[in-house]
Amino acid sequence: MAHDQVLAACFADDAIQCHWGGPALAQCICFTTEGLPLSLQIVGRPFDEATVLRAAYAYERVTPWRKRRPVLDPVGSLSPALPPTPAPEPVGDPATRDMVVAACHRAGLSLNEDQIAMICAAAPYVTALTQWLRRERDFRDEPANIFQFPC
Repeated sequence: MAHDQVLAACFADDAIQCHWGGPALAQCICFTTEGLPLSLQIVGRPFDEATVLRAAYAYERVTPWRKRRPVLDPVGSLSPALPPTPAPEPVGDPATRDMVVAACHRAGLSLNEDQIAMICAAAPYVTALTQWLRRERDFRDEPANIFQFPC
């Protein structure tokens, strides 16, 4: 596994937290028996990047994971070829297609039919996620809350 792939694996989940508006950092916490990195996501309050970085730095100082490097195969090679792009499934719902085309038009995008079909395939998932994010919730039920404190 190349060094860039290891870094990408360590930082793959950062985008998830960015949707909540706070700073986040994926910290390597150990390696699997196959040598793949596992990570912990450190999340801070909005605009409090310094605390996130201090927490990650403190963790790095007391654990050995920062010093470990992946074992690279010197005779191995990576193919520069991209994997084949799967053919998009036909759009079954005309209302979804109309919504996607309208959103692309408002964004000033000029897309071909394959690109529109790919967005249409993702549209039900995106719609479900946005409805879930906008739902009414109890004030103690914060999206990033994973700890339960006794009342």
